[in-house]
Amino acid sequence: MKNLLKRLLPWFLVVISAGLTLAIAPQQNPLLLAIIIASLGFFPLEAGRLGWAWLKRRRAAAAARPRSGAIATDQPSRTYLVTGANRGLGLALVKQLRAQGHVVIGTTRSLDQAGELKALTDRVECLDIADPTSVRHLAQQLAGEPLDGIFNNGAKGPTAQGFAELDLDSLEQDFATNAVGPLRVVQALMENLKAGRDRLVVNISSDLGSFTITKPSLLYGYRASKAALNMLSKTAARELESQGIRWILIHPGSVQTRLNQKGLLSPEESAGAILATLNQLQPQQTGLWLDYQGQPVPW
Repeated sequence: MKNLLKRLLPWFLVVISAGLTLAIAPQQNPLLLAIIIASLGFFPLEAGRLGWAWLKRRRAAAAARPRSGAIATDQPSRTYLVTGANRGLGLALVKQLRAQGHVVIGTTRSLDQAGELKALTDRVECLDIADPTSVRHLAQQLAGEPLDGIFNNGAKGPTAQGFAELDLDSLEQDFATNAVGPLRVVQALMENLKAGRDRLVVNISSDLGSFTITKPSLLYGYRASKAALNMLSKTAARELESQGIRWILIHPGSVQTRLNQKGLLSPEESAGAILATLNQLQPQQTGLWLDYQGQPVPW
């Protein structure tokens, strides 16, 4: 842009100077009149030519620039943390991220139940996201290691209870795991994220946490805790945007799990669609709630 202005400045000064002179003595300067007419014709043409060249250079540079937060196979290897990675969607995310050449740290509450996860990745850590001591231990294990992204997939599954039978202690556990747990993990690993390139936080939510989509159900704890996760993530996204920390909420769809045998998607199908959706995001996008296909979910 500076070069463009430098090249146009002389012509601009010629037009202004000639115009002022002609305004002072319009009848005595026919040559200046000819210069003004010629300059007025040339100036926009030159400005247009130089402007178009500058725009093409900007577009080419933007196309060549790597996009922050994209989960793409044509980028250098990234390092990601995936919680709840020993089965289901978490395990599928680990598989596909590893297949793309990325380094993946998978966490599980029990190392004895992580045989398949251990076979997929060289780094498996024990983590209970609802336990502050466990989260602090993970932070100590990862001290000084950059993380490009965190996939908060670990969660407490839904339990159907009517209002009269609602277990309030269980409700507290839902919030501790599904709402507070993901934030506890990110808070503990903030320095690791800041040292990474993408600084991406992906929180796996659910459309059951939507105030707009009010499907009839008795899943008090699950729905309320996911709604809380959404608001906490949105608030954190606003505050931490200036630090380059990006927060994305994802509804993974109806995924087949141990508790949901009638799910419409396999874990592999959901994971693949989620990664494709993340790959389409622009570097400045944060605080979004999207489904696995990239469509906005109503709050």
